[in-house]
Amino acid sequence: MVAMIIIMPKKLKYNLYIDECGDHTLSTFDRNFPIFTLCGILVSVKKVNAFKKAIDELKREFCGTTDVIQVCTM
Repeated sequence: MVAMIIIMPKKLKYNLYIDECGDHTLSTFDRNFPIFTLCGILVSVKKVNAFKKAIDELKREFCGTTDVIQVCTM
């Protein structure tokens, strides 16, 4: 699941996109997947359209469609 946190100064300058993988509660331990990661990317509002276009190109190249949320085979 991708979450978007918007930092709201007087003038919005960036969007922060955050995603996690693994057991975010850290209450269980899966020996087959003993990982928790948290990753984010900060994108200037001036570059959001270019960023979306680049992500869509990656989705098309590796997944065959831009209508992808789940992991695709690379």
